[in-house]
Amino acid sequence: MKVERQNLSFQSPMHSNWGGSRAVKVGATIHVAGLMGVKDDGTLVSDVNLARQVDAVYANLKAALAEFGASLSNVVSETVFVTDIEQPYVMELVGRAYAQQPSAPARTICQVDKLLLPNAMIAVSCIATLEA
Repeated sequence: MKVERQNLSFQSPMHSNWGGSRAVKVGATIHVAGLMGVKDDGTLVSDVNLARQVDAVYANLKAALAEFGASLSNVVSETVFVTDIEQPYVMELVGRAYAQQPSAPARTICQVDKLLLPNAMIAVSCIATLEA
């Protein structure tokens, strides 16, 4: 049996030569790449404000999931990459994205030395399923 695969490309000029996909749906499973808090043009929403980056990350995540008919409630696993895990309220900022959801996903949060964009403080990747 052949499983259907759909790719969702990045739209920003920054990603045009990168070759990766923003998200890939295989069957009922959606894999979302490490999204950062960027605007449509690929630039960060803020170089210094973690809360603004977190809000933009989850807005971008919601938009990617919506392309496949999914939402945060479909996310079953999430990996959060931060450049400063001791940043005040980082866990609270990440957790609030799921405050209105019936349950939170399995989540790993880890600190990394740096992300793709200078001054990026957070990136989130996830796996979602369209199955009940």
